[in-house]
Amino acid sequence: MITSKGASGITGAGFITLAATLSIVPDIPIQSIAILVGIDKFMSECRALTNLIGNGVACVVISISEGELDRDALHETMAHPLEIGEALEPGGGG
Repeated sequence: MITSKGASGITGAGFITLAATLSIVPDIPIQSIAILVGIDKFMSECRALTNLIGNGVACVVISISEGELDRDALHETMAHPLEIGEALEPGGGG
């Protein structure tokens, strides 16, 4: 947990952090990092997706706790996300 802070903002930094963490764990051979190189790109995409979902859920939870959530607008946006998103784009007619 301590070594993962700050690694999410830079692509590939998660792998370097993992390598640094694994190098100090005596039960795991450092050569096992070579196996992870092949799947690091996929793992990076999963980390980014998890981060995105977590941030979205946190925004909804905090807005509920602050009494700021417009549930009707949330339901409308979730029912038609593409149309509303395109309308909010510059020049999108919204």
